[in-house]
Amino acid sequence: MTTRSRRETITFKHPFQIKGIDRLLPAGAYEVITDEEMIEGLSFASFRRVATMIMVPAPHGSAMEMISIGSVDLSDSHRGMAAQKATDMRRILAEVESNAKSLRDRQGSLENQLLVVPAASWPEAAAKARYVLNLYVAGLAPDDTRHRDLVAAVFADFARLSDES
Repeated sequence: MTTRSRRETITFKHPFQIKGIDRLLPAGAYEVITDEEMIEGLSFASFRRVATMIMVPAPHGSAMEMISIGSVDLSDSHRGMAAQKATDMRRILAEVESNAKSLRDRQGSLENQLLVVPAASWPEAAAKARYVLNLYVAGLAPDDTRHRDLVAAVFADFARLSDES
């Protein structure tokens, strides 16, 4: 019977466990060897998996050991890592959305204060104008260089005039 071995590297980004290995394995790249045998009597070449092994660090020392595992167990562990990644992404997205809401609330408070409290000096009025101009620039199309240059010139005027006073 004809047999072949395939080698591939699977990367785990988090510590993981595989059924049949009684310890937690560290995150990292692992070599997986799959032995397959040819199915005889077909008009085309076809192979079936007969063994799957993974190279893991030995419990003690720097040696590596090859452990026989089930291919389904390997898939389950890898899928578990994908589920962890999806959970991490959902958690980060929720945090970003919460931070964005908090930022919008703080921006609303600032804008209310800018509306209600009159500027006491030209520098305070210029600071309000800078804020409004930055909002304006943020809404411009990226290729609207003329208006961006105009706002930059106004900012330069503010800086020059504030230095003169």
